[in-house]
Amino acid sequence: MAGIFIMKTVLQRLAQIQALIFCLLLPLQGRASAFVELTVEIEANDWDYWFFSDRIGRYPGEEGVPSIFTKSRTTRCVVGADTWLIESEFPSFKNTWWFTGTNIIAHTLVTKETPAATAKKEAEHSQLAMTAPPAGHDYTKVHESADGNPSRPGGVADLMGFDLSATVSWLAFCSGPSLKREGRQIFPPSAFWKESSIVYSGWSDLTEVFEDGLGLPKKINLVSTNGQSIFQYQVRQSTNVLGWSFPLEFYGVQYLPTATNSWKLHLTLKGRVTAIGACAKPEIPEEVMKVFTNVHAYHLRAGGPHSIVTITNAPASNPVAIAFAAWGDSGPIFRLTNQEPHAILLWNVRVQTRSKDAGTDGFGWDTVYDDYPMGTAKYNAANFLPGAVGEFRVQHPGKTPWRVCVLYSTDWTDSGKSYSGNYEVIGQELEE
Repeated sequence: MAGIFIMKTVLQRLAQIQALIFCLLLPLQGRASAFVELTVEIEANDWDYWFFSDRIGRYPGEEGVPSIFTKSRTTRCVVGADTWLIESEFPSFKNTWWFTGTNIIAHTLVTKETPAATAKKEAEHSQLAMTAPPAGHDYTKVHESADGNPSRPGGVADLMGFDLSATVSWLAFCSGPSLKREGRQIFPPSAFWKESSIVYSGWSDLTEVFEDGLGLPKKINLVSTNGQSIFQYQVRQSTNVLGWSFPLEFYGVQYLPTATNSWKLHLTLKGRVTAIGACAKPEIPEEVMKVFTNVHAYHLRAGGPHSIVTITNAPASNPVAIAFAAWGDSGPIFRLTNQEPHAILLWNVRVQTRSKDAGTDGFGWDTVYDDYPMGTAKYNAANFLPGAVGEFRVQHPGKTPWRVCVLYSTDWTDSGKSYSGNYEVIGQELEE
């Protein structure tokens, strides 16, 4: 009987231990599939642009002098341990980004067609024929990403373009996986640093994060090589949801260099969370997933470290065309025709030659030149209005056959400040 009693006691103890382990594992299992949804209002003030526009007395895209008292932008975020969703709405379209753990999927949906009167007015102002995509038209792009960071180094367009509220939302609520990565780099939220000397000098960062599994930033200070703060970010109030700390109120300041040891205030921002709580895992719509599983990858070295830009739609489907135009004193000249309904920004030009194997792009071509576009005497700009025809020149590779490829971004609001997307156009194969 004593043996039976001892065996029963042991079995009871094992059962208790197993039950305890099971109870301890429950929170961990729940955490792995836990998601937090929040809505945030972000107010950003571009002081540099205000001073510039007042100084020249011009306000592109505005009727008269616009007020400096602007409305906050609202962004919706769903945050998981290593995935996230960010949704940002504009008057005529909505941007949605998903980070899957390996890719950033960017989706733009046109929600309201530009009124005919507005399109006619813009056409008369620009002396160009202009059209607008109908409501319901959408675009999807897929970009490879190991940590979900949508910002890119100098010479490469940020994945979120000039959607500042989305970029700030990522930094405040979704940057945890990126901050944990060894060798990670934090970029200032406004991409105008890429047009300054900071591109060449770089910076260091002093970052303090919340001590939990998500690890969102509590304080950031990006410091230039001469000790000047480039960008400062600070959380003022925070809360805890599912064991993770989230900012409730935060603010930031960004500076730009003007000359040697001279700096100017560029941007101020502040944000506050208006709603937050646990939620289910966000689902990617079926029509978006169809694009996600059928992508075209291209390798780019656009003025910085080697990076991969994943192009969703076939390059030939983009309504921008490039063609050889003439031989110039400084090299071959190519003509670009913008048939997009919006202005575009040409930001990368590649010259390629036929490869004996897969090539640097993986499709049988080697990239021998990769940089910003170079203008000509007739056209020395990277911006192309709808319907515009312009030029750019390249360096001849010294061998044949060869071709030219370009990447551009689209200004969805035609304000000069809302460029986004990575669209590729591949020129014809040349034999001379």
